[in-house]
Amino acid sequence: MRSLKTLQIAAVFLLCMGVAAHAQINPFSKYRGPTLSKADLDEGSKAAARLLGDNPKPVGTVETWTGPKSGNRGTLTVERAYQRDGQPCRAVRSRVTYTSGTQRTFLLDACRVAGQWKLM
Repeated sequence: MRSLKTLQIAAVFLLCMGVAAHAQINPFSKYRGPTLSKADLDEGSKAAARLLGDNPKPVGTVETWTGPKSGNRGTLTVERAYQRDGQPCRAVRSRVTYTSGTQRTFLLDACRVAGQWKLM
């Protein structure tokens, strides 16, 4: 479960955050757009857990989330199921809509390695 939580947080980071830990090499270092709150991230993580979990959902399945205070919302959609090195994998499209109207979309690949879902 801890690896799934790590996967979820990493996925949301890639989608929405602009943390400049290493500004000289971080592609998000100059990002000034909207970001997600911790509550938003928690809701996105719950949606990812429903989508992947122990019994991953089939292609076409959509999970939604809404930030309880911010009103930001998103969807996670299984776009493709495939195998990589004998491990089950999913291409998941993440779409976030901020209350400002800004939208961000990313395609993420996750594979189940040693029983845990990991970003590839």
